[in-house]
Amino acid sequence: MATEEMRSLDRFLTARGPALTGITSEARRVRVMGVLAAGYGLVGAATAALGAGMAMAGKPLLPLLIQGGTFLLTGGLLAGIRTGIKHRMQQDPTLPVEVAPDAQALLQRLLSHLHGWPLSRIRRRRRYRRLMRRQTIALPTEKRCEAILRSETFALLESAAREANRIYGVLEQVKGLPSSALDPMAPSIRAAADEEMVSIFQMAAQIEKFPESKESRWGEAQQKIADLHALAEQVEKQFALRDSTSSSRLHTVLNALSADVRAREELNASAYTSTPSEAEPQILGSRSS
Repeated sequence: MATEEMRSLDRFLTARGPALTGITSEARRVRVMGVLAAGYGLVGAATAALGAGMAMAGKPLLPLLIQGGTFLLTGGLLAGIRTGIKHRMQQDPTLPVEVAPDAQALLQRLLSHLHGWPLSRIRRRRRYRRLMRRQTIALPTEKRCEAILRSETFALLESAAREANRIYGVLEQVKGLPSSALDPMAPSIRAAADEEMVSIFQMAAQIEKFPESKESRWGEAQQKIADLHALAEQVEKQFALRDSTSSSRLHTVLNALSADVRAREELNASAYTSTPSEAEPQILGSRSS
C-alpha cells in the first residue's frame, strides 16, 4: 500500500471534498465582513458627525474626528475586501448542494485521514484551498482512503469517483475557453455530478454503519454510477466536438491549402473533359468534306 499510487477516490476527495463539506465556502466570510463593514461604518459616521457638531459649536475635538475617520476607513476597507471575495465567487459560480449528515461525516472522516483536520476554521479553509488549487495532487505515501473503508464501500466509492473525475476534468479544461458550449453549462453539470456523489456517499456511509444493508442499497448505487458514466460520456463527446471544430491558425492554413488543391483539381478535370467535345465538330466536318 505504501508504494501504490493515488486512487480515483483520493483525487476526488482532494479536489472536490472540501467544497462538498463547505470547508472552502466563502459565503459565511462574506456575511461576517458585511456585518463588520456596516458596524464600523455606522460607528465611524456617528463619531465623525459628533466631532463635526462639536467643532461647529466652537468646541473642536480633533481626536474624535480622527477616531471617526479611522472607523470609516476600516469599514470601507472591509467592504472592499467583501466586494473582492464576492467577485471571485461570481467568477467561479457553484450551485449549492445539500449534504446529508451521514455523508458529511464520512467526507470529513476521509479528508481528515488524508490531509489532517486543523481545529481552527481559518487554518482548515486555508489548507484545503491550497490543496484544491494545486495542479498536481500529492499525498503521504501511507495515506489512502482504502485503508479505512470496508472493501465493498471502497469499491462503490472508487467506481463513482472515477466517473466524477472524468466530468470535473473536462470542465476544468473548458474553463474560460471561448465559444465553448460546456462553459455556460459547467455550474449545472458540476452540481448534477455533486448531487449524485453526495447521494452515493450517503449510501456508503449507511453501508459502513450497517453492512447488512448493502443488498438493499447496492442496486440504487449502481444506477447512480451508471448515470454518472452517461453524463461523463456526453461531456467528453461535447468537448471532443468542440475540439475538432476549433479554428486555430494551423487549421485555418490547412483548410485554405486543401481548398486550393481541390479547386486546382476541379479546374484540371474540367479542362481535360472539355477538349474532346471541342475537337469533335472539326473531325465531323473533315469527313463530310
